[in-house]
Amino acid sequence: MVLKRLLAPDFWKVSKKEYKYVIEPLPGPHPKFFCIPIAIILRDILNFADNIKEVKKILSEGKVKVDGRVIKEYRFPCGLYDVISLDDKKFYRIVPTKKGLELKEINEKEKDLKICKVKNKVKVATKKFQITLHDGKNILTENNEIKVHDSLLIKVPEIKILKHIKMEKGNLAVVFKGRNSGFLGKIEEIYPGDMLKDWLVKISNNEKTILSLRDYVIAVEDSITVI
Repeated sequence: MVLKRLLAPDFWKVSKKEYKYVIEPLPGPHPKFFCIPIAIILRDILNFADNIKEVKKILSEGKVKVDGRVIKEYRFPCGLYDVISLDDKKFYRIVPTKKGLELKEINEKEKDLKICKVKNKVKVATKKFQITLHDGKNILTENNEIKVHDSLLIKVPEIKILKHIKMEKGNLAVVFKGRNSGFLGKIEEIYPGDMLKDWLVKISNNEKTILSLRDYVIAVEDSITVI
């Protein structure tokens, strides 16, 4: 499947006029226009390949991992805070910036760590809860303290919970969407919403204070690269 280049997000860094079409990401856990196909990452962003044929060859050799799992589909969508490993030598995390999603190189110590926003929580047994994360991963846990909109620091690919980070006053948070995308600061206040208005989060750092939709905010910690 292909997509018209004029519709491609700017952060894909593909020429809009050179060709008419570009690779369309596979349907998956990340929104179509808030992810980057792995082929675009290898060819257009990291310049590890000159064309799709070379991309497919690299992938077929099992040299590319996303969140610790080998990826061989060139249209695989990579999204917020996914960790990309190239031949177990170079490691990148997809982070939010003012211009959208970008790759940031990280050290080997971080390659197994990922922060995920909790999107859903369902009770599935007497003491078990199924937690769905922003990237589609699911975790079974007995920890009833975990709430929707909180975050989890997990170890990949095992999907093991290392730390629960609450969406609450005093914690660090990053805005990952909207006009304040890439903003990092401390949560100062959370304003409840209702049927007519959305929940808002007030976040401050040394430079300014902003308000953002709670749906656009992810609670984080400074132990790993988040912007």
